[in-house]
Amino acid sequence: MIDETTNTVLRIFGAFLKAIPQFEAPEVLPNGDIIIRRKQPGSMPENDEDEPEEGDTRQI
Repeated sequence: MIDETTNTVLRIFGAFLKAIPQFEAPEVLPNGDIIIRRKQPGSMPENDEDEPEEGDTRQI
């Protein structure tokens, strides 16, 4: 019963995180302005793997 509840909570939390707007890396323009663009909902690849790809960085 605990496993089932935990899995349900994790699925709900995952859906919540997907609903938060995602942003691209900041870009500094030659005049010093900083632009942070919002990613379009369809532009993020769906990746169900827990392992980061080579070159990815994650903070825990």
